[in-house]
Amino acid sequence: MELGVTGAWLLIRDILPRRFSDFCWSTFFTLVHDILTLLCPIIMMEKDDLKRLNASIDAVADMVVSGAPNHFSLPFLNNMEIVEAEQNSPSTSRIVYRFPVVPEYLNPAGGIHGGAVATIFDITTSWLLFLIGRPGFWERTGTTRTLNCSYLRPAAGGQIIRLEAEVVHAGRRLAFLKGIMMRESDGAKIAACEHHKYNVEGESKV
Repeated sequence: MELGVTGAWLLIRDILPRRFSDFCWSTFFTLVHDILTLLCPIIMMEKDDLKRLNASIDAVADMVVSGAPNHFSLPFLNNMEIVEAEQNSPSTSRIVYRFPVVPEYLNPAGGIHGGAVATIFDITTSWLLFLIGRPGFWERTGTTRTLNCSYLRPAAGGQIIRLEAEVVHAGRRLAFLKGIMMRESDGAKIAACEHHKYNVEGESKV
């Protein structure tokens, strides 16, 4: 049940000590109201960010499928979900993903293949740029300069992975992105990456 601002205040008032004077209650209510007023636009912004991100991802997925119906990224695209997505500033963003270790991405030992980890990092960190892209600034996801992956622990087939990605810095031409994968079951970190990208917009195609 949604209490609303007034309902939440009345509930808190019943819980807190009754020694508060009327002045204290008035000040406290004003503070709570101001905080909620600030939070509501942030929540709406996160919903807008997620909607914008999903639209960009759908467009990419459609392009991939039309060009290669058996593309190697499809097992990931078809099974992942976005848990959180937000643009923190004009040049930074953060996304949290969740996905299973699918059979197509296993190595002979039954764990997620290092190449699959690198591919997933490449895709998911690049998508961060969808959230900060605007006319004249990262309208596309650019090209990779370096993708450094560190492999920390295994993840077996069927395990659920949580991937947290963020834009550390994005300038007009260069962007620095980071990602980390962890097992959802115990929070153990399995891999991390640093991804440096170059914005090729406006350059010669030669």
